[in-house]
Amino acid sequence: MKFVPLQSEISMKIALLMTEENIVGREILLHALKAEPAVKIGLVIVEIGERANKEKVYLRNDFHNPPTFAEALNLLRKKNAAADHTTIVVQTGNLNNDAVARCLLEYSPDLILLDGSTIIKKKIFETARIGAVNSHPGLLPKYRGVDSVRWAIYHGDPVGTTCHLVNDGIDTGPILLMEEVPYEKGMSLLEIRVSAMIAGVRLMIDAVQRLADGVLSPKSQSNEGANYFSWAPVEVQNAVEAKLSVNT
Repeated sequence: MKFVPLQSEISMKIALLMTEENIVGREILLHALKAEPAVKIGLVIVEIGERANKEKVYLRNDFHNPPTFAEALNLLRKKNAAADHTTIVVQTGNLNNDAVARCLLEYSPDLILLDGSTIIKKKIFETARIGAVNSHPGLLPKYRGVDSVRWAIYHGDPVGTTCHLVNDGIDTGPILLMEEVPYEKGMSLLEIRVSAMIAGVRLMIDAVQRLADGVLSPKSQSNEGANYFSWAPVEVQNAVEAKLSVNT
């Protein structure tokens, strides 16, 4: 697939789908604000509910806590005011419902950015002209699925992040950018996981800019060496803790 080069000032219409107070979603807003040239997010759809609460717990920590969604949105609106730009914010109980699909169809985005909190259905990601961009905290295609950071450490493989377009499969869409994420003994799994997710956000914004400049083409994934992982059992969790311990 080839894309028509767009203007270098990132004139694309971009939507962000996230769960309430999700660290990844907040980081996307902040990285978009800092990006040069600017990445303008014109529509933010926020899911509020049980899944959003689970996401808060999943990444809760005392070492990395970016500005809240309200604070990040306030910063975004201040920058918008100076640039004569507007960001629409919509709340929903489910990012995959018909109301969200209708909202996206009306907005007609070029790209949808995802915070990785849920699998997005076809009726959602197909509303974007180019597609939906996700950053997966694992090196694809070897580490598809969940708990990728822990499984990579368990198998003695590099930890990394992959920015890719979304398709009907799970973590099977065309790859945009990939990067290894360094870690060392003494770090907690959560620290490594958050590092991978932050690196993924940086790659996502970089991918948006390169797509806008017409210098990045998605590469289809091969199924050779591909694996799909579920949540690690207790014995794997214990083995990874031992690998990360400074006493081993």
